[in-house]
Amino acid sequence: MTVRWGRDGPDFLMALDRAAPETLGRQLQEQLRAAVRSGRPQPGERLPSSRRLAQQLGISRGLVVGAYEQLGAEGYLAAEKGAGTRVTAARRRPLPRPGRARPGGGAPDPVVFTSGT
Repeated sequence: MTVRWGRDGPDFLMALDRAAPETLGRQLQEQLRAAVRSGRPQPGERLPSSRRLAQQLGISRGLVVGAYEQLGAEGYLAAEKGAGTRVTAARRRPLPRPGRARPGGGAPDPVVFTSGT
């Protein structure tokens, strides 16, 4: 189902595909994360309530609550009791990814994990 928010919420499309290999919760997280990173919705903008968004998307409220909590833990969203869930300014730009090619060319840096001892 596709949902477009308008006057009372962010202006962007969201569509969940029940036939996709990713879970609905993962799809919701990824689409919300991508929207915040792209600047839609704007920092400080309030997102729909978990109940309203769940109803609009035809999914359980628990999936929306889980997505909001995950994005809150990542710093994309902030929730305040009685004030709703809002977009934070902390994570508007995409984070650099390990292993990206260097600007001057050449092989990407390898990712190295150490045991700490």
